[in-house]
Amino acid sequence: MTQYCPNPFEWLDITAWHGDTVKLSICVESWGGPESRLAILPFREAAKMTVGELWNQPSAQQSRKEAIEHGCANFCKRCPKWASGDEPVLHGNVPERDVVSAGPKTLNLAYDRSCNLHCPSCRRNAIFHAPGSDTHTYLKAFQDNIVRPLLRTADRAYLAGLGDPFGSPCYSELLATTQPEDAPTLNWYILTNGQGFTPERYEAIPTHAQMDKVQFSVDAATEKTYGLNRQSDWGKLCDNLAYVGGLRRDSIVEQLDISMVVQQNNHREAVSFVDFGKANHVDNVLFSCLLPMEGSGIGSAHDDVAVLKPGHAEHADAVESMEAARERGRRIGVNVMVENAR
Repeated sequence: MTQYCPNPFEWLDITAWHGDTVKLSICVESWGGPESRLAILPFREAAKMTVGELWNQPSAQQSRKEAIEHGCANFCKRCPKWASGDEPVLHGNVPERDVVSAGPKTLNLAYDRSCNLHCPSCRRNAIFHAPGSDTHTYLKAFQDNIVRPLLRTADRAYLAGLGDPFGSPCYSELLATTQPEDAPTLNWYILTNGQGFTPERYEAIPTHAQMDKVQFSVDAATEKTYGLNRQSDWGKLCDNLAYVGGLRRDSIVEQLDISMVVQQNNHREAVSFVDFGKANHVDNVLFSCLLPMEGSGIGSAHDDVAVLKPGHAEHADAVESMEAARERGRRIGVNVMVENAR
């Protein structure tokens, strides 16, 4: 019995990169680093590529060879998931594998930055690729020629780590037009700011019965702080979260999570955030570090705001807030997860 990582055999990360380009990797780059990359291409070129060739290129086969021999690829050794043994790392006998893989089973779909919000932790300005724009045309071609065929044989798709599934015209069109027979084995994990996740939008999605996991990214436990971090409608968020919480209560959705990017203005709300989750039937409350994202509205003030970063004047207080949140979660039956600062 040992631990091993399935990502080199199963995972394809598709992420918007600088300008009109897309990055494809066999791991999340914040876990595996640049060695996990398969390619960085302009969308207009990526829409014409053969995914099979990319998926089984020599570097990918070498990573799988390392995983067969050692349980993980060499790039995995720096991964916080590997070190902690958390998902996606598995435990048990390493299954027999081949360096040539039939295709990815898990897709991380984050190729469109379009969003209905422009939160300071993510971006400085609004990003919205409207139908008719050149970028939307490239994205749509890539989505139709590459993403849709991948959905046919995938087991899991995360949508969307960048942008919002209901704020992006491309993502919205993908959800509205994918039929169950187009993706018969697929389960969705929807990552959303929650503003567009209305009952009407949900029920209109043909594959909504395959939407078994949902995460609302909130970043606040009070209307005041939500106004600072999301600059949006607290009441609408609460209504939509209550609706999805009802789906979770009735076991229509199998997992519901809420998340907070921990900042100077919200870490003292951590315990209240756990209570907020409990009231809405969530399974997991996730606290993550504020990353120094290029182009974010926080920009050079990152070090002043990122309280989970060691050395910050409020770091000890923030760590205490996280411990209090964990303890609250244990008391009321909510799993609390805190991402360690990197």
